Amino acid sequence: MKNISFIAFLFTLVSCAQTTFAANDNSTKYYAIFDCGSSGTRIYLYQNAHNEPKLIAEEKNNIQLDTHLDTPKITAKNNIRKLIAQIKPMLKQHNIDKKKLQIDILATAGMRYVPTEVQAQYYAQIKQNLLKSGYNVNHARTISGNEEAIYSWISANHLNHILDSQDDTYGIIEVGGASAQIAFATSQESGDNIYKIKTNKQTYNLYNISFLGLGKNRLYSTLTQNNESGICDAKQDSYATCEQAINKIINTYPETSQIKNINGFNETKFYGIDNVYNFKGALADNFSSVNSCKTLNNKDCATNIYIRKLIDTVAPISLTPISKINGTTETWTSGYVYSEINNITITQ
Repeated sequence: MKNISFIAFLFTLVSCAQTTFAANDNSTKYYAIFDCGSSGTRIYLYQNAHNEPKLIAEEKNNIQLDTHLDTPKITAKNNIRKLIAQIKPMLKQHNIDKKKLQIDILATAGMRYVPTEVQAQYYAQIKQNLLKSGYNVNHARTISGNEEAIYSWISANHLNHILDSQDDTYGIIEVGGASAQIAFATSQESGDNIYKIKTNKQTYNLYNISFLGLGKNRLYSTLTQNNESGICDAKQDSYATCEQAINKIINTYPETSQIKNINGFNETKFYGIDNVYNFKGALADNFSSVNSCKTLNNKDCATNIYIRKLIDTVAPISLTPISKINGTTETWTSGYVYSEINNITITQ
């Protein structure tokens, strides 16, 4: 009887261990990443295809997690109801059993302005509501700007089949709605903003930095708060004043002009992603504030000028604006899933 009880006890231990670590091993077949940004939420659905994240569906909505947080319980319940209503047909279309799905609710720059204690209450409600609906939830949290930059860098290089090889890696310059990120490999082994990325075969020293406030929406909000948004009026000859106001904001982030001094920067080829791609016309050699703003509203006019001024300040030698790499959307979520599948370690 004692032997039978001991065997049963061992079986229970093994079962518990399998349950506890299921989300971290390769038994997870699908990943749904909710990229909750300052201008809405994007849902990315990935399949684990031989330890590579294969993007099989993506959708966007206008749900902003950083609004109506004075009632976190009600807001979380309403938002999750909307998100579940959106992902259900995605799962049905691709014949995905939700038991094989890992969900991560990951917010970016917009939520970084929200007090930590409010975030904690909100995410607890988010997770509770998802679990009640029968979904496997891995994380519900705000990722840091450094994480966003690192995962974007991982995404760009694994999509190019460069990660884990001896080839030179690409850097990324990204402008979102509320923040901007820059990341590239360097020979420097330590220092501010230097992280070690350990993959299966390689260890990279990565310089990465995030500028909270230098996203296109947040920058325009700053202009508005300073009563300067009107100076970027496409109908008025006020471009010089608009440029001065934008330069003034960029200059409050002195690191933007110092990045070029980091080892490896001048040798790196960069991808410009998100709004760097969306406003790629600002990167043209013949760019002119006057000509570029003729058909734009005030906000887009300001964004065009801002993108050009930021890139001129950072001054990469080589920059290619892209939205996809080898046919797949370039987004930090791809790098996040790749890291989950392959147990990549990130340390500072």
